[in-house]
Amino acid sequence: MVCDKCGANEANIHFKQVINNQVTTMHLCENCAEELGFNLFSSQSAFPFFNILSGMLGPGAIPQIKEDKCPACGISFSEVQSKGKLGCSECWQTFKKQLLPFLKEMQGSTFHTGKSPKGFANKAKVSREITNLREELNKAIIKEEYEEAAKIRDRIKEMEKEC
Repeated sequence: MVCDKCGANEANIHFKQVINNQVTTMHLCENCAEELGFNLFSSQSAFPFFNILSGMLGPGAIPQIKEDKCPACGISFSEVQSKGKLGCSECWQTFKKQLLPFLKEMQGSTFHTGKSPKGFANKAKVSREITNLREELNKAIIKEEYEEAAKIRDRIKEMEKEC
């Protein structure tokens, strides 16, 4: 497919715009796309979509977007994106709404579940249960509920054999 702008080079960037249910498609070569302000490899271009619109519609067509900055360290979200790091502990709260979709896309979830080596997770679970049972055992002894304490003791011994 040939570039819609120059008509000479191979079009390898395809831009589709939908406004009021009307679809406009542009097929551009890399040179023409860069002339319109769409640089695929530029980390400086935070909003390439608006750069293309300004190239098509003329100067002043880009809507003014006020970028949030962290109140503690002053870093902007575009800086966080380009560096791949937050500036301080307050950045998480400042940019949480923007960061959650990225986390969901990268990790598949927005909360950390952790990882364990194979077989370790079950042992850790049994160990936690034994700890809880020992607390129950101590409570039963303090309350002088010796029959209940004996049952708990037996469960602990069974679980310790499994580990």
